[in-house]
Amino acid sequence: MSVILDQPRSWEIWLKHAQSYEKAAGGRTGKPSPFTPTIQYNLIALALEGYVMAMAAYHRTLPENHTFTDLIRAWEAVAPLEPWLKAAILKYEDMQSICSLEAYQRRDPAPEEIAELRAAVTELGLIVKKTCLLDSPVAEVKP
Repeated sequence: MSVILDQPRSWEIWLKHAQSYEKAAGGRTGKPSPFTPTIQYNLIALALEGYVMAMAAYHRTLPENHTFTDLIRAWEAVAPLEPWLKAAILKYEDMQSICSLEAYQRRDPAPEEIAELRAAVTELGLIVKKTCLLDSPVAEVKP
């Protein structure tokens, strides 16, 4: 078994990382992000990965790979996901297929695409917190 799954509360590590990446991307508090849309996309993608890894680790499993499709499959293996939320995430998978086994590709995202992806990933984060923290004696996991 993976070392990360052998730790009883390893999901907390992933949750902290996800929250940190999401916060680092900036742009949520009305202030403009100090980063380009491409860097924001990468930070938000890392937050997405962290939230999915937190949910997966909580359920003692791991995704097969780290494409958006694989992350969503891993999520759906342990918890339902609203169709609109799944679609809002997967529509941006081809923006940067850097974890793809088939081909590497990337394009620069528009600011409105970043806002939509950020909102979807933030929603995933809320679901992770509700799911994992309900069974946890820890009131909040701070980044």
